[in-house]
Amino acid sequence: MSRTGARARRGPLAFARRQLLGTREPVRRVPCSATFADEILQRLRDDRYTVRAWWAFWARSWAESVEAARLHSRAAGEVHALHAALFLGTGDPRAAISWAMAWTHVGLLPAERGLGVPNTLSLVRANLPIIAPSRPRLVAVVAVLTDLADGAIARASGGVTPFGAYADTLADVVFWMWFARRYEARAWLRRAAILFWLVPPVALTAAALVGGRMPVVPRPTIVRTLSAALQSTLTIRALRR
Repeated sequence: MSRTGARARRGPLAFARRQLLGTREPVRRVPCSATFADEILQRLRDDRYTVRAWWAFWARSWAESVEAARLHSRAAGEVHALHAALFLGTGDPRAAISWAMAWTHVGLLPAERGLGVPNTLSLVRANLPIIAPSRPRLVAVVAVLTDLADGAIARASGGVTPFGAYADTLADVVFWMWFARRYEARAWLRRAAILFWLVPPVALTAAALVGGRMPVVPRPTIVRTLSAALQSTLTIRALRR
């Protein structure tokens, strides 16, 4: 066999190996936030997850979030403004869930910065189910475009943050689980999509609670590849209907 032929055969195998074994850069945790999260998770575990332990866990988490929002006043103000606009525009109380999740995690942003365009796009994507719930073609296309745009803008501007990494992931989970459940006609594809986006956050939460600390989140390239393929499949099927 010629060298050209050997290289051709190695090409697909090398690509498959990169997809299976390659990983993206891990999400860098904010040191003070990471220390606090590990501390309260360990305390919850040591107290054996009693009702009293859970109350203490939520009380300390809320107090820490309030302080973080005070120190990150610009980002917190932008979170308030964005979700006020969402609520006034839709009247949907589910916007409050997005607001609570975003506001309580602004400590994952640099103190001197606001949300920025990439994070705003992620939050918009997470709220597409309440912005245009009856227009599957439109919301699917917007979800794909915002997913592509937020990552590209963040990398180009040097604005990759732990907040953005988590917001981007949770936006995908929220939107695509809702979209598959509501608009995908094939039962097997609907179930596969829901499981694909549901299992990782459930597993991560369980690992954090059982281990008493936030685990290092693996980011294999194949997960992003499969996510893109599944998003494309759901979107193309919506456009063809």
